[in-house]
Amino acid sequence: EIGIPDTIPGEGQAVTPEEARRAKLRTFVAAARRVESWVGSMDGSVSMGPFRRFVFSRIKDLSLIHISQ
Repeated sequence: EIGIPDTIPGEGQAVTPEEARRAKLRTFVAAARRVESWVGSMDGSVSMGPFRRFVFSRIKDLSLIHISQ
């Protein structure tokens, strides 16, 4: 499911065991995904899109400066 759901788990009723399992799986997948991959999907087919230019590149450059000190 992509996009904003009509209702979120726990809204109007208790979270079902199936919803809890799905949430844990999504959390695991998100934790296992590399940031570079996420940035690429946010930018779409643009190689140097806004997420890569304004978010990822700046954080990466600062982290490399920090590591080299």
